Amino acid sequence: MILVPVTILNGSTLSEPVGLNGSYVARIDTPTTLTSTSLGFEISVDGTTYRTVVDETGTPVAISSPANKSISLPQELTHGAVSIRLKAGSAEAADRTFTLAVNRI
Repeated sequence: MILVPVTILNGSTLSEPVGLNGSYVARIDTPTTLTSTSLGFEISVDGTTYRTVVDETGTPVAISSPANKSISLPQELTHGAVSIRLKAGSAEAADRTFTLAVNRI
């Protein structure tokens, strides 16, 4: 397992991309304070174009009240993705750093 810090900058809703390169995100540790009340995901299969992750009904996958949690993710969420970005439901009022636990497939 590799621990990767990723930040959503002040005033933004998206983190910088994190390359997965044949790995998947197993867990996300969230910061103690978040402005947003939901956290979603965007993945890319080519490293350029990002799309919102949705469930089988087309509803965006999102975690409610995500502050100060360690969140386990199913392997299928990021399987096949080249990279991932975290997506806050609203702009953050300060830089927020998350830790991704990334495992090899």
